[in-house]
Amino acid sequence: MCACLKKYGAGNGAWAVVTGASGGIGREFALQLAKKGFNVALLGRSTSKLDTVSNELAALPGVKVSVTQHAIDLAGAKDEEWAALEKALSSLNIGVLVNNAGINRVAPYVAGDGKVQAEIVNVNVTAVLRLTSIVLPGMVARNRGLVVSTGSLNGGAAPMPLTTVYSGSKAFLVTWTQALGIELAKMKSAVDVAVINAGYVAGGMAVEAKPSFVTPDGERFVRAVLGRIGLPVGAIGRRFVWTPYWSHALLEFFVRSLGLETLAANATYAGSYPVTSAVVFLMGAYVLGNFSLKFVRMLLQLTVRRGTNLSKYGAGTGAWAVVTGATGGIGREFALQLAKKGFNVVLLGRTPSKLETVSKELATLPGVKVTTTQYTIDFASARDEEWAALEKALLPLDIGVLVNNAGISRIAPFAADDDKDQAEIVAVNVTAVLRLTSIVLPGMVARNRGLVLSIGSLSGGVAPIALSSVYSASKAFLVTWTQGLGDELARTRSAVGVAVINVGYVAGGMADGVDASFMTPNGERFVRAVLGRIGLAGGAIGRRFVWNPYWSHALLEFFVRSFGLETFAAGVMTDSLSKALEERAKTK
Repeated sequence: MCACLKKYGAGNGAWAVVTGASGGIGREFALQLAKKGFNVALLGRSTSKLDTVSNELAALPGVKVSVTQHAIDLAGAKDEEWAALEKALSSLNIGVLVNNAGINRVAPYVAGDGKVQAEIVNVNVTAVLRLTSIVLPGMVARNRGLVVSTGSLNGGAAPMPLTTVYSGSKAFLVTWTQALGIELAKMKSAVDVAVINAGYVAGGMAVEAKPSFVTPDGERFVRAVLGRIGLPVGAIGRRFVWTPYWSHALLEFFVRSLGLETLAANATYAGSYPVTSAVVFLMGAYVLGNFSLKFVRMLLQLTVRRGTNLSKYGAGTGAWAVVTGATGGIGREFALQLAKKGFNVVLLGRTPSKLETVSKELATLPGVKVTTTQYTIDFASARDEEWAALEKALLPLDIGVLVNNAGISRIAPFAADDDKDQAEIVAVNVTAVLRLTSIVLPGMVARNRGLVLSIGSLSGGVAPIALSSVYSASKAFLVTWTQGLGDELARTRSAVGVAVINVGYVAGGMADGVDASFMTPNGERFVRAVLGRIGLAGGAIGRRFVWNPYWSHALLEFFVRSFGLETFAAGVMTDSLSKALEERAKTK
């Protein structure tokens, strides 16, 4: 028996919960955890396949463990199904949770089905949050447990076109896990969390993959995971991220060390994953630029160089800009400044009175003659018919710019948070971005003109923040999804541009109590920097389709990434939020 798994209750009556347990990697986790002495709860959507795995577990020689199963379709499970699952699991002494279930779709994003994209988010993101919310409080109370989520090298090391939503969902898991891990560590909890970065595994999601020297089958992969609990291996230097299988580990290590993310993504896209490792190893002596060159390029972009003129996207020619979260803050500033640049403006928000106020501001701008329309929609709870009505309203418009600005956050320990609040964050920050972009992007591609901007955050990878782990992860999703989508469009030689804007603190933005200063811009200064440096990476130099245009945010990202200070930055941000929570509690 693995001594490390005894820490989580192996052989002492503890349970392991495994999702996606009806086959592949999930089945292997169930079999090997049972052999280690865990009772096993199998979760999957096919009752007959779960029965088969249950029978396999019952027939394991020399293994006497209890097995239970629960059929649930994570893509569309209703609240009452989640409640029944919570009731079934609440009485169990759960030592290990394996969030393994995942789905993917290989297709150009612009031709994708919004409902299919939402299903990927439901299974790969929302279900992980809901199930962890059910299991984690008990682990914290017992001060023992392990939450493992199966990630992918596509979630950052090689964001891939044609699987942009899947890649984004795996980036979400990395940042959420890092933020949650820091949160638990600050609580001095003995509960561990990790995301497992996986490459190709035969019998896994890559159906064409065959076992080989570098490509493991499920049995070899899971044996590596359970045999190296707590060891980052290929993800060394990244807290709460483990890449335990040797070929995956070497690939990630060299890709990240040498800045070869684009090369790895291109090789994977071309279907040459089996030789990608060899390509990377041969590139061992190749380093893309050096610190001083990147620093000079960044300074030039922040000072001397000017970005792409917005006329490329239809400014002054009758084109429209669509802005979400337009009732205040950064969204309002985008609406005002895009109108001044000559765009007609569509304002989207959830409060009609606030939208009306911004509409009147636009109408009274001196020397500005543009058309303004507004549409009230609550992204946190919008129904399919509301989305259909919005699509009908937008399709006739010549949309040149889409600004996915709407976002919500919540400062609270994940283990004590409401899973409905978490689902709302995902609905607004992730699903709404996908659905709205799916509506607007085909028209842009047909006109071969357009720009899709999504407002990200430095917490989405640079400094994942405990106490806002779901928000941080949603912003990491946007980065990886945007990178995959950008590569996808570039390969079709489309002139449509996409980018995620990495943002630090902005006065009047989401961070309450932040005042404008030399280092901290107000909304007007921040948006002016964004629109004045279109196409320039700034502090995100070297990262395709990621822009960080405001000087203080840019310097912070550049130095944090250059010197590997992500953990330090995350700790500083977490301490700041902890103090804010304490102050808030005192005022109640």
